Amino acid sequence: MGLAGCLGNNDEEADDGQQERQYDGPEGAVEKYLIALEEGDLEAANEVLHPNANAYPIDDTGDIENFTIGDIEAVSPAEYVERFPGVGSEQEQDIEDALREIQDLIGADEVVNVIVTFEDPPDGLETDAIEEDKMVYFAIRDEGDWQVASTLRE
Repeated sequence: MGLAGCLGNNDEEADDGQQERQYDGPEGAVEKYLIALEEGDLEAANEVLHPNANAYPIDDTGDIENFTIGDIEAVSPAEYVERFPGVGSEQEQDIEDALREIQDLIGADEVVNVIVTFEDPPDGLETDAIEEDKMVYFAIRDEGDWQVASTLRE
């Protein structure tokens, strides 16, 4: 899988001289989740998947493979509306209210939308994608850690 333009990640040198990937912030949590799915690493996927996510716990990555991430970006409700022409500006407040409601419902510190743009969209990944090459995830900060959900259960 290729990674281009991914935000919020740093590489640090491990004791053995190898570069160890660090996943920071909402974008890093989403990137780590997608990489874990592609690699079939259920433990790593579940580690970053929020316990209130409908998909939690993942027990099978299925046929998710063959994708290239182009960009990962956390966006405000206003930026979300700008990115998707089918979403009207009158829905900006609805998006903001929904994020706040999710935050209150699960007791999170912060909830943001993260848009993933794929250069090559994944095979086998079920999604409610607004556009064929874009997916939106919730990034949830809880007690300082960022986790991911595509949909949440109460």
